[in-house]
Amino acid sequence: MPVDSLADLPRLLAALAPSERPTSGLQCMQAAAPFEPNPLVPTLVYGLASSSDWERLLSTLRLALPATHAVWLLPPDGPPTRAPLHELGAERCNIEALFVPAVALEAAERSLQGLRHLVHRLRAPGGCPWDRAQSPESLVPFVLEEAYEVVDAIRHDGPAERAEELGDLLLQVFLQAEIAEEAGDFNLNDVVAQISAKLIRRHPHVFGDVVVASADEVERNWERLKGAEKTGRTSVLDGVPRSLPALTAAREIQRRLKKVGFDWPDRQGVEAKLTEELAELRQAQSLSEASEELGDVLFILTRLGLDLGADAEEALRETNARVTTRFRYVEERVRDRGNDLRELPLPDLLALWDEAKSAER
Repeated sequence: MPVDSLADLPRLLAALAPSERPTSGLQCMQAAAPFEPNPLVPTLVYGLASSSDWERLLSTLRLALPATHAVWLLPPDGPPTRAPLHELGAERCNIEALFVPAVALEAAERSLQGLRHLVHRLRAPGGCPWDRAQSPESLVPFVLEEAYEVVDAIRHDGPAERAEELGDLLLQVFLQAEIAEEAGDFNLNDVVAQISAKLIRRHPHVFGDVVVASADEVERNWERLKGAEKTGRTSVLDGVPRSLPALTAAREIQRRLKKVGFDWPDRQGVEAKLTEELAELRQAQSLSEASEELGDVLFILTRLGLDLGADAEEALRETNARVTTRFRYVEERVRDRGNDLRELPLPDLLALWDEAKSAER
């Protein structure tokens, strides 16, 4: 019968060769309980009472460890046997426990613990000079760039590219947490604790006894709970991130103003304001005036998007993509004809542009 307590651990470990026995630390996990293995620490898994325990254990280990990593099977009698993970089948072995030796840091590439240690090593003395020179502020451009690359991968690429870009963004989280830990501000565990507590607090319909009927009701509850948490805020505009793209920030500001009634009574009022702002833009006498009036036009256009159900940021992004696709078509046709883009008259270029639009349809 498989062991189901820690009382037999000394006997189980004694079955291993002296060179394999852990000397500086050991994780003990019960197979029936969910766990996240730390590949950098030797692990003994016991309580393998059923086939479902065995299948779940293999799945968990294969997610965190290299497929070639060898583990020790500890039977109720006889010597232990060693086998790589990829050779273990779904049928439960006749064993009391499974011993998983630790892996080297460079081989722990499938675990969060491994990544955390890699980032620590990059920042530690003797690590990478570039990584050691970074600060939270110097990494801001990379946080933004990686976030946009994740969005691109979600919209245009496959699973492998999405996984890669999410990894690049995750690295930025780990780097920021590592730098903060060095300064004594907070560490990665604090980051995880903050978001875990927030998720539980803002999902009382999952972790409490609140009943909701729809996703809209969930969203209303979320906003109410969020407002109760942010007691230091004095303005409805507090909390709009200052680093948002300008159109996205304008939309959020307009949404909040509309929510409290600081708004035009109907769409005609918005359109009249847009006409007024366009007239002021035409009358601008200097660069600073033109810049100010252009900002006003863009702000009102963003507000108009709310009435139309359109996101100004997304709308402009789609227009940029269409213009790029059409102009590339124009360039290709010009090259096919052996001409230079700058030498063709505008009517010829516009005709090719219309071709590109027709090709889209």
